[in-house]
Amino acid sequence: MRKRLIFVLLAFALQLCAVSAQPPGTFRNPVLPGFNPDPSICRVGDDYYLATSSFVWFPGLPIYHSKDLVNWELIGHGLDRPDQIDFTGLRERDGIYAPTLRYHDGVFYLITTAMRAGKLLSDRVRSRRAKGTPLTQKRRHRMREAP
Repeated sequence: MRKRLIFVLLAFALQLCAVSAQPPGTFRNPVLPGFNPDPSICRVGDDYYLATSSFVWFPGLPIYHSKDLVNWELIGHGLDRPDQIDFTGLRERDGIYAPTLRYHDGVFYLITTAMRAGKLLSDRVRSRRAKGTPLTQKRRHRMREAP
């Protein structure tokens, strides 16, 4: 039993050494660790922007920035004011799913879907001018829940 424990500890130590001794120009996955499901990436010039699902967590729809697709910085959230969405009555598996982030003619568009118990509540288009003006919300349409 003692030999087995020593073997496991030695194997773990060797793995740590291998991870920390990566050659220059390499990286470890995931490059964006933690809770970041359904990533949507958009390139604008030399910059990359990424948005992820947030379900019922607030602030919602985290938005990250990167210059190299490896090093990401959280720069804000698509949902950052309580009046933007009402999560009342939603469970943890409900909420905002699979955003898509796009850019056109100086405007970022963040398109999201709101779900409850696997049914579509609504979809929304949100936009922000590239120079940091406030996000505006445009309700495209509201779909009725199926009975």
